Amino acid sequence: GQGAFAGQTTAGRVISVNDGSITIEVRQPGAAGAAPATTSAIALVGADTRVLRTVEQEIKLADLKAGDQVTVVGTTDATTGTVSASAVLVGGNALQQVLGGQRPGAGRSPGASPSASPR
Repeated sequence: GQGAFAGQTTAGRVISVNDGSITIEVRQPGAAGAAPATTSAIALVGADTRVLRTVEQEIKLADLKAGDQVTVVGTTDATTGTVSASAVLVGGNALQQVLGGQRPGAGRSPGASPSASPR
């Protein structure tokens, strides 16, 4: 299971870091060979939101920089599209590290990811 990181995920590159939120660039694959679509998403980061660089290292919102690759886990407001973040994971494979190689909603049984490295 996802434990403390339940919710939808939004992954992208940090555009800006603000007091209580981050804005990320999200790329969606294009349909039938079309160019990918690029949008932005705002993630609200509250006092209870965990901001992690790796599984072992919790960081502060102020440690995020524009250009960082992040995965935001949280609930998306259907009206505004804003995400209320329960976690912000920094790094291209941060979510796989936290979830032990499982992707949320993948419906797969637990197992080691081929890219996982022993600790």
